[in-house]
Amino acid sequence: MADRDEQTTPSDDRLRRVEEQQAFADRASEELSGEVYELMRRLERLGKRMDGLESRIDSLIEALEEPRSGGGDPAVDERPPHSAGRPGLDR
Repeated sequence: MADRDEQTTPSDDRLRRVEEQQAFADRASEELSGEVYELMRRLERLGKRMDGLESRIDSLIEALEEPRSGGGDPAVDERPPHSAGRPGLDR
């Protein structure tokens, strides 16, 4: 009878292999879930960083587009060079 208890049947072997495969699949699934979670956190941080960079770039573009002399259009605000210093033209 002791021999019979130690012997395994083909169905027992198959059940053991299925259980081992299930345990391996569960572990792999948990590891992948952790990696996906970490990637989502990194994507969120990168998205926030990208938003900040876009805001800075927009600010720089706006600053470059602003006129530099008196806030108006330089072509309209600037006097022609030939009128400088001539009497009667400086009104």
